[in-house]
Amino acid sequence: MKIIKKKILPKYFNEVCAKMKNFELRKDEDNIQVGDLLIIQHLSLSFRRCL
Repeated sequence: MKIIKKKILPKYFNEVCAKMKNFELRKDEDNIQVGDLLIIQHLSLSFRRCL
C-alpha cells in the first residue's frame, strides 16, 4: 500500500469535503492501485482536514 498526496484548489477541496464532488480526472502519474491511500490536501499555506 502506498500513500499518495495530491493538492487541489480551495474551491474543489471544499466541494470534496461537502461531498458535492466525489471524483476528479487526472493523469495517473503515481500508478495508483486499489488499496493505496490517497490524501487530498488544500492548496494553500494553511492545512485543513476533511473527514
